[in-house]
Amino acid sequence: MNIQISSHEGALQLVQDQPHHYDVAFITSPQTPFSVPGSQAILDQARRSLMLQFDDIDGPVLDLVPPTREQIEELLDWASDKSNLVVSCLAGISRSSASAVVIMASRGPILDALEILDPETHSPNILIVQYGEEILGKKGLTDAVLEWKRWRSTILLPPGSSL
Repeated sequence: MNIQISSHEGALQLVQDQPHHYDVAFITSPQTPFSVPGSQAILDQARRSLMLQFDDIDGPVLDLVPPTREQIEELLDWASDKSNLVVSCLAGISRSSASAVVIMASRGPILDALEILDPETHSPNILIVQYGEEILGKKGLTDAVLEWKRWRSTILLPPGSSL
């Protein structure tokens, strides 16, 4: 299985370079679904696409929409037979990386799922991961991602700094 985690700009470039080659999970904000100029073309030029609309939050915040369990179920159902997948959110950092980890965890061991993450880029949205753990029945997924995030923060500290 090939999964790429991408920003909307990166996903747009991928589908423009190879139209109808990628299946794209397009995660965006309900307030500004196509905030990147031309990003609607991602859906048009994907082989198949799924658009999910929620904000990058992990709990209630006034005027913002958190991800729901139903959306993560929909993502997992949709992605179940995809093999050349791009998971994209605005920056390619939080919503998309969490979604990709959950998709990978649906297909194999938790530790293997974490390998998709880049410590210099990704910071998975923990609410998405929690829903994924519940849906998949993979106890320990959330703890593994939280531990990965703690490890990530230690390797990104400037020399001489401490937590």
